[in-house]
Order: sequence, then C-alpha cells, then structure tokens
Amino acid sequence: MNYLFKHKNIGIAAVVALMAMFTGCDLAEVNENPNEPSSTQTPFLLTNAQKDLADNYWGEFELGYFGNLYSQYWSQNQYTAESRYNYRDGVVNSTWADYYTSLNDLQEIIRLNREFPEQYAAYGNNANQIAVAKILKAWTYQTLTDIWGSIPFEGEALQGRENPSPAYSSQEEVYRGIITMLTEASDSINVDAPGFTSGDVIYGEGPTNASNMEQWRRFANSLKMRAAIRIADRLPDLAATAISEALAAGVMQSNEDNALFVYLPNIPNANPISEAYLERDDFAVSVPLISTLQANNDPRISSYADTTESDEVDTYVGFPYGLAQGLAAAVPRDEFSRPSTLVRSATFPAIFMLYDEVLFIQAEAALRGFTSGDAAALYEQAIRASMEFWGVTDQAAIDAYIAANPLDQVNWRQSLGVQKWLAMYMQGIQGWAEWRRLDFEGVLVPPESGKLAVTFPTPIAIRYPYPSDEYNLNEENVTTAVQNQGWDEDDQGQFVWWDIGDTTP
Repeated sequence: MNYLFKHKNIGIAAVVALMAMFTGCDLAEVNENPNEPSSTQTPFLLTNAQKDLADNYWGEFELGYFGNLYSQYWSQNQYTAESRYNYRDGVVNSTWADYYTSLNDLQEIIRLNREFPEQYAAYGNNANQIAVAKILKAWTYQTLTDIWGSIPFEGEALQGRENPSPAYSSQEEVYRGIITMLTEASDSINVDAPGFTSGDVIYGEGPTNASNMEQWRRFANSLKMRAAIRIADRLPDLAATAISEALAAGVMQSNEDNALFVYLPNIPNANPISEAYLERDDFAVSVPLISTLQANNDPRISSYADTTESDEVDTYVGFPYGLAQGLAAAVPRDEFSRPSTLVRSATFPAIFMLYDEVLFIQAEAALRGFTSGDAAALYEQAIRASMEFWGVTDQAAIDAYIAANPLDQVNWRQSLGVQKWLAMYMQGIQGWAEWRRLDFEGVLVPPESGKLAVTFPTPIAIRYPYPSDEYNLNEENVTTAVQNQGWDEDDQGQFVWWDIGDTTP
C-alpha cells in the first residue's frame, strides 16, 4: 500500500546498499582512538542508528510485548504474562541498553564532525550532520524518560569508560534539555547545504538516500511540540513558548513529512513484527481497541485489524485484555482478530512521528490558550490526516466519523485524548504516554482476570521499572534516582514527573 510511504522512492541500488550497511557494517572499532580521525563513515553510523532505533521501538518484544500491550492496542492470546504486567527482566534490560547504544552512535556522529570537520564534510555539511544526530538523540531521550522517569542524560551519559556509572537527571531536566537540543538542531540546519550524502533511511532522497534537510527541520520542530505538550501540565509557560517557537520555525505540513523508517522486503531488513509472525501467533487486537473503533464505525478498522478466521462469522472481534493464561489459551483461535495484514507486512514502516500528531498538538495548544488557532478545525484536520495515512479514501465515511466524534471543548482531554490514542495505533509507547498524560476514560482497562500478576499501587501500569542491570552496575545512582522522585518502590505504579495523575487542565 504505497500511500503510506510514497515519498521514499528508494531505488534498487539504494536497496542493495542499505542491505549491505545493515548486515555488513562492523562498528566495533568506532571508538578505538578518539584522538585521531576514524575510518568510519558517518552515513554508516546514521543508517545503523536509525535501523537500531526502528528495530528497538518496533521490535517483537519492545512493541509486541511492551508498547502495544501497555497502550492496550493489542492483547496476548496465549502467553499472557506481559498483558498482566509481569514483564521479562531481559526485555527491560535490552530495551534500555539498545536505546543507549543508538545514542552512542549518534554521539559519535557529532564528535567526528566537531573534531574532524574537514574529513567528515565529505559526507555532508558538518552542521547538518550534527543537527540530524541531535534530533534523533532528542527522540531517543524522550522515549527513554517517558518509559522510566529520571535517566542518565547529557553530561553524564554517553561518556563510555570515562564515566561508567552515570548519575541520573530528573525528568524536568531531561525535558528542558530535549527542548534546547531540538531548538539548537532546528536553528543550525542549513537547507541550502547538503545533509548526509547517503544512508538516510528516514528522510533520504535519490539513489543514495541523501538527507532532505527541510524535512529534518520540520521533524525537529514537530518533536519540540511533542515534548512541549507532554510537560504542559507542569510547565505551561515553557510549553507555550516552545510550541510558538516551533510553529514559527516550521513543522510538518502534510503526510509527506511523516518520519518513517521504511523496511525492505527480505530478512533481516524486514519489519520485525512481520518476521515475528512467520513462526509465532502471540498477539490479537484488543477489546479496548476494537470496541472503540466499532462504537463509531471507524473506517480505519480494516487497516488496524483483520477479521476473524471463522467460517461462520466474518467480523472484527477483540480479544480481552489481560486474561489469565489458561483462560486465554481456551479461546478458539478462529474467533478473534489479529493485527492487520497491513501492519504485519514486511515493508510496513516503523513510525517515528506522524503529521496527525502535530495537528492534535496544535488543537490542544489552542484549547489551552497557548496559541490562537481554531481548535475544532485542527482536531478535524488531525483525524483526516490519520485517515489518509491509513488508506481511508471514502470521504463520506470520514465526514460521518467526524460528525459522530466532535471535539468537546469543555471535556477536551476525553474527546481529543481518545482520538489521538486511536490515531497512534502501532506507536505503543506514545499511545500509552498520551493516556497517562490526558487521563481519558472508558478505553484502557485493568487486566481482565481481575488481579495483576505483580503488585503495584495502580490498576494499570504507568511506567517500567528500572533495569536490573542498572542495580547491578550502577546501584548508587539508580537508587538515588528512585528516592529523588519521591517513590517508595521502583515499580510500575509510580507517576513520572509530567504525569500529574488527575484530569485538571
């Protein structure tokens, strides 16, 4: 379904080059001698970082067993531990470690361009390369802090052997740093100079995938809006200023600006969810998602889910969220809907950010009085942009859907929150964050079997626990971070700083 990523235009030569990069690039020697120029080409580092981030965010465990479960887009249909919040310790460790590994690659791009500008200008304008790396760093840091809370951040993290036990920064410090990082990146981009000359899978153009720096600038400012609206309940003045600055500097203008990592048809460069489904069948679309879609005849349902495999009934049936394992295994396998063939296809892209989210943020900013925009019009445009991305072409159906789901400008957290959650399908961590932030009701539910597999204060998980590896290798700093956040325990029921835990605007 080419409408999803028609702006990529990846040629055969680029496909071959990318596959070689993904499978043959040895980065083990990258940091061997920081005092001399490295032979590593920064486009290789960029491709490696982009794919690692995409695979981590979109992987079978990080998306399937975590993001899409905690946001309740999916349910588990046989092994149900994670949907009852009994996480796998190894998954927590690897998720944390993989994001920081990608951050190290991005930091290396910055270091090489700063310390050896003449050598690395061969791969694109130095300032533009640094800006792209900063943008992806900001995206990664926000993902990390939204999952855990306080994290090792700039000045402490990414120091390697010089600082193997980094201290943690508060979430407020991290968010202030993210906004600054994105501002610096946007301001430093020169759209008239080349970006990366090759290797850019997100905003690459032409046979070598050279960076489109105008789209990177728009992505930077759109991410700045995401960060700003996330902290709007805590720091409304900073949020309002950051959103106004981002709009003035230029944000995504259409679905052509979507930040997507487009996978290739063959393993190991195919969509990881597609790869997972080659041998397993562990996920169903949840009752919370299917019932919400069906309640208002949402035309995206066929893009989100497949119909049941029953010979008697061809319909969409959600699977209860968080059933005990024995009860889940007893449900006949032809009586519930799987994730759609579309999202399980080999080439379906990993989503870093979509245009519809930018419109939802603008609508909320207007509702909060941060901007003077028309909130209702922006809200409708956001829904239309989401429908377009997911391939809905029936304008009458879209009009009917919008008419049935108008923006409630008094209880906007509910109406806007539900629609934003629906539009963020397959962006599990983001959908989960929006539910935690906006506290909309009637969608996410406690596990169906009535009790959690593990004990924590809230009926639904609102963060991940810190990795056991951090307690083994960085115990003093992670313990201090837990204490500084005012938590009695490091569990899944503790509110991160931006989550005020109520529905007060």
